[in-house]
Amino acid sequence: MSQVAPAIYRIAVALWFGGMAVFSLVMTPLIFQTQPRETAARVVGAMMPAYFRYAAVMVAVALAARFAAGWGLSGMQPSLGTVILAGALAANLWQAFVLVPRMERVKSRIPSFDPADAHHPARREFGRLHAFSMTLNFLLMAAAALLIAAQDVFRP
Repeated sequence: MSQVAPAIYRIAVALWFGGMAVFSLVMTPLIFQTQPRETAARVVGAMMPAYFRYAAVMVAVALAARFAAGWGLSGMQPSLGTVILAGALAANLWQAFVLVPRMERVKSRIPSFDPADAHHPARREFGRLHAFSMTLNFLLMAAAALLIAAQDVFRP
């Protein structure tokens, strides 16, 4: 078991980062470049709940593997890695079960995404929520990249 938990940790963090990178940096832009805006928004929107749940599962697996490897709370720097993962888990769960449903409710009140409707209150609220979601997503991607790049710092 001494080598299994560290391997599971590394794989889970890599899958977390890789999933975010492929979805955010490759698939979403590709869908919006090749499909009409309404279709692209519907397709990407349909994938968002699964995307955030996938990320939460990968973070939870990584966090459990940290504790199984004995890295959970053993010293200041290793504990920082655990805190990063715990915060990422909370953020991903909040996105999946609070933010995405709220965005869907707001989006259902938008008459259209036509430029003429740009000042509709629901569209402006959706824009703020979307900007917050994207910012948080890229912060989480940066956290995953940090855990990968500095993996020796965040374990005993």
